[in-house]
Amino acid sequence: MSVKRGWGALWGVLLVIGGLVGSRPAHAEVVINERTPMMLVRENPCNGEMVEIQAVQHLIMKVTENGSGGLHIDVFTSTHGEGIDKLGNSYRVSEQDHNVQNIQGTLDHFSTTLQVHFNMVCRGSAPNFVSHALLHLTFTNGQFTAVADQLHEECQG
Repeated sequence: MSVKRGWGALWGVLLVIGGLVGSRPAHAEVVINERTPMMLVRENPCNGEMVEIQAVQHLIMKVTENGSGGLHIDVFTSTHGEGIDKLGNSYRVSEQDHNVQNIQGTLDHFSTTLQVHFNMVCRGSAPNFVSHALLHLTFTNGQFTAVADQLHEECQG
């Protein structure tokens, strides 16, 4: 008799917990998954040479509803490419960043700022360097824009 009562109580607790958790599991919905070609010119601060860079930036934005009217937003960026200077030195360019935001409301209007660091690794005799930038992402009424500013370089030797 106590065994039956124990199982009944267990099922009752599981039903209550199931009702509190809700019937819809939380999952991250990918709202942006874009690859964008980039062309830019940056100065190697170690030797003053201008480096012409061609790369592709991959941007992924995932959104999860938090159950209380807000959103948890993950923004991932990854950039890979090649560069060359006038002396013939070739560079491998890479960047990977992750930013997390928690907002109340919807994605009708959302903006965030990422600090990104592009690693410029020379395959020749020139020193390596890092290019830093702030990347401002804005999502308004279904339109996405990205603007980079505050660019500066740092010699890595």
